[in-house]
This record gives sequence, structure tokens and C-alpha cells, in this order.
Amino acid sequence: MNIAGAVLLIGSLPTSFLLASLEVNGGVVALIAVAMAFSGLVVLAVVGSSFNPVYIDETCAKFKGANEKFLSLLPSGPVSPKVS
Repeated sequence: MNIAGAVLLIGSLPTSFLLASLEVNGGVVALIAVAMAFSGLVVLAVVGSSFNPVYIDETCAKFKGANEKFLSLLPSGPVSPKVS
């Protein structure tokens, strides 16, 4: 899906030039180009995020897409709350 988002985003520019060369109305060309670019950004933002929480409760959390460097920073067991 990342490829589809990139194609939509990058392809909006050549598509607008192609439609303009075919003498399509300028407003329609602009609408299509903006819609393609916006759709590409949305697809990249939604699908492109590879780090997602899978499960979180009071004592543990599981993540999808976390690398070993990030996971090594997390505590291995439950953390006791600080009493002030």
C-alpha cells in the first residue's frame, strides 16, 4: 500500500500535465491533481505507520513494528509507581 500512496502522490503532477495537454478544463485538472495528491498523503499516513500498539494494559504493552533498539529502552517488567 505504500507504493500505491507514493504513486498517487507523485503521479498527480504528470497526470495534471497530461490532462492539460489534452485540453481538459483547468478546474477539472486542478481538482483531479489535488484529489490524487491528498489521497496519496492519506494512504501514506494511514498505512505507512509501521509502529502500532497491539495491546496495552496497566502492567504490559505489546507493539507491532518496534525495533530492538526501542524495545531495549523499555523496562522488562512492571514498573512500580513512584510515591511522592
